[in-house]
Amino acid sequence: AYKSRSYIGTKLNTEGLKEVFSFTLPLVLSSIAAIGWVYTDRLVVKHFLGLEQVGILGVGYRFAGLVTLLTSAISMVLSPLIYANSENEETSDKIGKLFSYYVLVGLFLVAGMAAYAPQVFRILAPPAYQSSANLLPLIAAAILIGAACQFFPGLALKMQTRKYMCVQLSGLLL
Repeated sequence: AYKSRSYIGTKLNTEGLKEVFSFTLPLVLSSIAAIGWVYTDRLVVKHFLGLEQVGILGVGYRFAGLVTLLTSAISMVLSPLIYANSENEETSDKIGKLFSYYVLVGLFLVAGMAAYAPQVFRILAPPAYQSSANLLPLIAAAILIGAACQFFPGLALKMQTRKYMCVQLSGLLL
């Protein structure tokens, strides 16, 4: 909040705005690319397999939304802690330890989904969408892998968000 004081007032701080935009604009474009990732697979599935398969994929994504909720919560807690403690020498080791726990919990989560998804889908999903149960562990694993980037904040901490944007856009193009 204190840093934002220099941006507020009767005189427009163009240098400050340039700094803010040079950091945030690549992040905005990265976010747009990430949204593109979510919908690109549906377009490819529709093109090659048809609308029925898109529906099955969509149901899988709905159930995998629980994983997205979990990763979003982790990100909301982790990001401010990383930025606040980025100068602390122990932070890197602590992030590494947290990442190990993240991977361990993620593996158990995906394994649990693989084991119990068929039973859950039999109860909660209409018969036409039962095959979504086979996709759930794959979608959940993809979400967990995609969200793992929050444990690697180096580019953002070094103000190199353009490189981050290039990585995201490259992934979208692939």
